[in-house]
Amino acid sequence: MEYRHYRGGEEEALVACWNDALPLDQVSLQRFCKTTLLDINFEPEGLIEAWEGESLQGFVHAVAERGAGPGDGWIPALAVAPSARRRGVATALLERARAFLAARGCRRMLVSPYAPGYYYPGVPVDRYPGSTELFEAAGFGVAYEAVAMDLDLTAYETPPVVLEAQGRLEAQGWHFGPISPPWYVRAVELCGRFAEDWASAARAALRRPIAPTQLQVATLGEEIGGFALAGGYDEHAERFGPFGVDERLRGRGLGNILLHRTLAQMAGDGLHTAWFLWTGEHDAAGRLYRRAGFRVTRRFRIYTDDLAPARAEENP
Repeated sequence: MEYRHYRGGEEEALVACWNDALPLDQVSLQRFCKTTLLDINFEPEGLIEAWEGESLQGFVHAVAERGAGPGDGWIPALAVAPSARRRGVATALLERARAFLAARGCRRMLVSPYAPGYYYPGVPVDRYPGSTELFEAAGFGVAYEAVAMDLDLTAYETPPVVLEAQGRLEAQGWHFGPISPPWYVRAVELCGRFAEDWASAARAALRRPIAPTQLQVATLGEEIGGFALAGGYDEHAERFGPFGVDERLRGRGLGNILLHRTLAQMAGDGLHTAWFLWTGEHDAAGRLYRRAGFRVTRRFRIYTDDLAPARAEENP
């Protein structure tokens, strides 16, 4: 088995290997190029391949944020062909990914909540249960678990209790509605308090531009209290999120109102489904989604491993 990094012209082989290894999560050549090869932090040395003769048997993608200094590194993708399993290929790829990330100054590696270039937020244990054995045998620990959820919009109706709550808050001076230019900067800044990739998603969506109704905001005077975005990632109109409320203003029902305003708008636009990839099943957001009618459709496990400085090796 020969291990080396990506070279131009191997894109179709990489996609074929992915689809052979992950048959329930097929990826197109266009999506692979957009998500992996055209990612702002992509380095050919981080896309490490295992070749047996002329046949690609597996690959791993390791990525570090350029110029960010010591911090996290990520593995957004790992695929090993069925014919190469139980032969140490996946373990060898992970060790080379470790070396690549340690050499970039990363202190920890995560599988796989890298934004914006991730296919799913963690290891899809619901579809590939054997993957847990691989990562745990390789020394990874479980950081947390996440679920994806979907909601059928074909018969959606805003609950009366939500409309009543909105009326009470509007009587207190709150305004709920589509975003407008005076709120662009403050909305992006609020998104960034949750995660930088949320700010990037909101900024990219507004630059496309999206319809104002796709980004609902709650405002009071000069203050923005919350936001809910639909269709912000990769122009998937049915993908809901990001969505959040300023932590100082939680407990008032702002989030529930923004969630349902967005769902009503999506249903009104003729969309049949609202879905997202990542939330904690039992945290406050997960409970809110369940009350709104969302159901769990996927389960993921986010693995992590510390990268001790002594592990740094020469780049593969």
